Amino acid sequence: MVIILGYNNSETEFLNKILSQKNINFKYSLVENQITTAKKIILPHPQNFNSAYKRMQMMNLFSFLRLVKKPILGINDGFCLMCNEILDKYKCGLGFFQLDVNSSSANDNNSKKIVTGKIKVKEESKLVNSTFNNSEIKFDKNDNMQDCEFSKSVIEFDEKKFTLTCEQQNYFSVELDFELNTELAENIISNFLSL
Repeated sequence: MVIILGYNNSETEFLNKILSQKNINFKYSLVENQITTAKKIILPHPQNFNSAYKRMQMMNLFSFLRLVKKPILGINDGFCLMCNEILDKYKCGLGFFQLDVNSSSANDNNSKKIVTGKIKVKEESKLVNSTFNNSEIKFDKNDNMQDCEFSKSVIEFDEKKFTLTCEQQNYFSVELDFELNTELAENIISNFLSL
């Protein structure tokens, strides 16, 4: 069973479709005993960051998730929740990745800048297959953070490197627009599910 944190309107048709096609049992929940029985946990991108953060606090999940030693995947702002500090929200995260980040909601729709970059996959990446090395990817250069020590795959654009995935122990993350990059998104989710 895969538990997807159901903090607020976090249900996405794309994620549901991938899990259903792979015959993976999944459930949206914030209940500790259901999270405890899960084989894997996904922190999806919340529609409303502040509301999701508040629900996680109310359910005591910031303390509880620090004790969980199962594979956890954070998607977009779900990844921000896994970091040390969310700077634009003045909030502490789970601290799985010792990074200070801004949420993607810090950028309003007017500042969206979709560009095409090239994927560079490091050998030890568990989320992105090496077959995607040098593939083109569409991304919002205002949303993705720069390359960091936890990056296992990056996007090269305009002589800069932006993070695509981060990996450390049982913690994984992806910063990706699933709808613009469906094949890559399916591959990343599949690789996470097979860990």
